[in-house]
Amino acid sequence: MGILVPENFPMSSLANSEERLVVEALCDRLTDGWLVIPNVGLTGQRDRQMDIVIAHQREGIAVIEVKGHRPNIRGGIWCSNGRPIKPQPLD
Repeated sequence: MGILVPENFPMSSLANSEERLVVEALCDRLTDGWLVIPNVGLTGQRDRQMDIVIAHQREGIAVIEVKGHRPNIRGGIWCSNGRPIKPQPLD
């Protein structure tokens, strides 16, 4: 079972229900030793946010970006519902 970090993380603070579903599924289905860290912020020239980070002492670290829609790439531009996503994920 994955361990939510912090243990009292307010699930209602997540951006949408899709993120909540993924965090709950990871906590329920990962094997022992996995940490599930939602809503990790990075500050720099441009602030960034990682939806979920999972980490394990032996297995490593993964960053998970949760989408509640179906983005696509047109001519190198990330789009959602036919419009460019702002800001672009890889700017």
